[in-house]
Amino acid sequence: MMSSVLQVAKLGVDDAAGNPMLAGISFCLDADEALAVVGCSGAGKSSLFRALLGEFAPGMRRVAGEIFCCGCAVHDADAERLRRLRAQQCAWLGQDPAQELVPTQRVEQLLLEFVSKHLKH
Repeated sequence: MMSSVLQVAKLGVDDAAGNPMLAGISFCLDADEALAVVGCSGAGKSSLFRALLGEFAPGMRRVAGEIFCCGCAVHDADAERLRRLRAQQCAWLGQDPAQELVPTQRVEQLLLEFVSKHLKH
């Protein structure tokens, strides 16, 4: 049996007005498993994945639960630990690559920017 790479227990996320966006989300993902999250537009799929990396949209906040990603307690991690987690172990690429990537930038430039920003010693 493989060790868990992602554990989520009773996750709750509210918007700026205190309205629940996600409630009671729990699952465990092992290294040899895949997970599909499906739902209608606005169902909270992107909000869930942002929360898993501690990267909340403006006004959103975690109100309940725990998130462990690659052994890191995301819910308690400081900004530097989250930066290292995102740079070395986990990543988020949204559903619209045009918003995430710069189409006029060469791949070499993207990689050099990543290394200079995230892999400093």
